[in-house]
Amino acid sequence: MILVQPLTTEAFAPFGQVFTAPHHPGRTGPLANLENSRLTAKGVLSMTCAEPATSPLSVTKLERHPYSSQAFIPLDLAGFLIVVAPKLDNGAPDLNGARAFRGTGEQGFNYEPDVWHSGFAVLERVGRYVVLIWRDGTSNDEVFADLDQPIRIAFR
Repeated sequence: MILVQPLTTEAFAPFGQVFTAPHHPGRTGPLANLENSRLTAKGVLSMTCAEPATSPLSVTKLERHPYSSQAFIPLDLAGFLIVVAPKLDNGAPDLNGARAFRGTGEQGFNYEPDVWHSGFAVLERVGRYVVLIWRDGTSNDEVFADLDQPIRIAFR
């Protein structure tokens, strides 16, 4: 079981960027390094409404997007949980370095390209969010790794 830590800019820096909804009028930014390294890929914006996860969460697979960043922007969330892992020399996820982060409903984040991560787990109540990613319809859009041993995360 891995410990859950708060999602902060500093702690998440090896994996991407964290941004928070502004509390005062005006524009803020730039907030994230949105990246795509494939000429044929197109930006895709999607919205999700998700049921809350239950504790303990069991992560059985991780994913990565080799050539695209992936941004998550809250619309109506109480909180969320994500799991990330560095990459081994052979490209597989380094489960010994896996980390779990708990974000608030006012935080968004952006994964850098090629970062191993779990699916987005909404906490406490039904949540809605926006996802931005680039896709070209090939197998390089996303790569999955099934885990021999699930990563278990207890949260409250």
